[in-house]
Parts: sequence; C-alpha cells; structure tokens
Amino acid sequence: IDINVCDKFVYEIGTYAIMMEIPGIEEPWADKGKYLTLYEIQKGGGLKIKVDIYNTDINPWEKMDKK
Repeated sequence: IDINVCDKFVYEIGTYAIMMEIPGIEEPWADKGKYLTLYEIQKGGGLKIKVDIYNTDINPWEKMDKK
C-alpha cells in the first residue's frame, strides 16, 4: 500500500484479495487485484472519497466456455 498527500487530496494505491461463497455455486469464488482511492481533505480534517477504482488480475476469458 502507498498513501500520499498532494495539496488537498490523499491517494491510496494498494492490492486486494477476496474469497466469497455464492449460493448455487459449488466452489468459492476468489478475486485479487489492484485499487486506487482518491480522497479529498475536508475542512475540519475529515476525508471524503472522490474516486475509487479497482482492476482484477484474473483473466475473465479463462472462465468462459469455449464453444
């Protein structure tokens, strides 16, 4: 994770990993990837999320049926 302050913004860059059990699907679903969150510093010192984006590292085409 990398957190930086720039003028009136704070940005955070990091990675994530998640595992979920979904009803009707036998195997747990897993995902991992990267994210970027941009916060705006508010008067009084609080933070407000302005932008939040993520990208998976998993290739979605690998899971699709090849017919």
